[in-house]
Amino acid sequence: MAHKLPEKFMPREVEIAPGIASGEIHVMPDEFALYWTQPEGRAIRYSVGVGRDDLYHAGSYIVQMKREWPSWKPTPAMIRREPEKYETVRNFVPWRLLLRHGEAVTPWGSVLRT
Repeated sequence: MAHKLPEKFMPREVEIAPGIASGEIHVMPDEFALYWTQPEGRAIRYSVGVGRDDLYHAGSYIVQMKREWPSWKPTPAMIRREPEKYETVRNFVPWRLLLRHGEAVTPWGSVLRT
C-alpha cells in the first residue's frame, strides 16, 4: 500500500521577492524548504530535510555534478562521527541496484515506495 504525501509537503509554486535570479536553488533550513527560482518572481517550493545545526554551513555552493541515479556512501567524517550507524554501509551499494517492484530499499532497510 503506497502512502500519499500530505498536501502541505507537496511541491508548489510560490511568489518570491523581486530581483532574485531564476535558476537558483535557495535552502531555508528554518522552514525545511528548498526554493528553485523561476522567472517573473516565482519559485517552486519543496519540503526537505536539513542536516543537524552542527553539520549545516550557510553560504553559496555550486552543484558540480548531476546524475539520474547517483550512488552514495558515507564520508570518512560521517564514519568517524557515528561508526555504529555508517560502518556497515562503508562499501555502499548503488541505489539503482536496490530498486525492486516499484520500491527502493535504503542501505538501512527502509522501503521507499515510488
